[in-house]
Amino acid sequence: MATYRYLFYDISTKRLIDTLPMEQVSYGWELSGVGTFTGQIPMYSDDFPSQRIADAVLPYRTKVFVERDGMLVWGGWINAEPGYDSSSGILTVTAEETLGYFAVRTMPTVEYRGVDQLPMACAFLDSVQEEPGGDMWMHTDPSVLSGRVRDRSFSQYDQSPVLTALTQLSEVIDGFDFASQVVWVGGLPHESLMLGYPRLGRVGSASGVVFEFNRFVGGGNIETYTWADAGTPMATRSWANTETDEGVQLTARCDRPDLIADGYPIMEYGENFDGIVDSATLQAHADALGAYRSGPRVVAHFTAVAQPGLQIGDFQLGDDVLVRISDWRWPPDPETGAPGFIGYLRITGVSVTAGDEGEEQYEFTCGDIITH
Repeated sequence: MATYRYLFYDISTKRLIDTLPMEQVSYGWELSGVGTFTGQIPMYSDDFPSQRIADAVLPYRTKVFVERDGMLVWGGWINAEPGYDSSSGILTVTAEETLGYFAVRTMPTVEYRGVDQLPMACAFLDSVQEEPGGDMWMHTDPSVLSGRVRDRSFSQYDQSPVLTALTQLSEVIDGFDFASQVVWVGGLPHESLMLGYPRLGRVGSASGVVFEFNRFVGGGNIETYTWADAGTPMATRSWANTETDEGVQLTARCDRPDLIADGYPIMEYGENFDGIVDSATLQAHADALGAYRSGPRVVAHFTAVAQPGLQIGDFQLGDDVLVRISDWRWPPDPETGAPGFIGYLRITGVSVTAGDEGEEQYEFTCGDIITH
């Protein structure tokens, strides 16, 4: 059973405020997104006066870090007032990864011409962290290159969120993955922006991770799974729109006549993009939308408990994982007994329940699946 500690730091001074016990803790990561944290603190303990707890969980100015067996595994900022329930005497703390902070910061007036997309992504975050009061400890490495150059232009008056600019930059054709990582460096938490071109995580069998679910004979490492629509409607015509600093409206379009020929009706989707300065870049966004929405997308969730070969350290965000399923939805081959579903899916999110009195539990999200 892993040993956990929960450490609370003041954002502005990087001072350790306190280390507090927590219950019912869960934390997670999202690929090219923002993971979350939640945990409970009993307010009735004589060992931890209420004022001590209140001083450690001040929202918007406090960070919380999760240490597992001496290693940091999660870090973020408390971005909401902790909730309290008088019937139980429990205070509930919620937080999000530090990347979420950049959703409440906006891009300054800046222009990039022919800049590699990875140093540009670093510059987005650095440009707002340089301002007094803006340092959120997120380190970047602008020396890493992808070989794909981009053009972007922003005006402070457009109030474009930094996280939106980063996300849209990553989603263009030949884009990249991003995530955050936290480790101990010199006795202090060290958070870094992780950029992966063309992706993060290990490809195919390189991860060595296998998910197996067999309803009929058992023995798999997956307890339950769900398979559902991802909430990303299909489109056979995609539009990308932007407005230049001069107020000129630009539009690009991607049609999929191959899908129409296959029998799909015309279905349209449009999205607005910030910072685009030329039509070729906008067309690349339209083409990316056309590719992403070219079929029904589903998301799979797999629930498991920690076990040899499947625990923190064995998997990485972005990994491909070999999935074998035999059940009513995916019946095995009646002659060979081969799994009804066998193939590689990609880990795009992980949620960990720390387990107060037992083993850790994991919920893996595998997204970006086109079913047809």
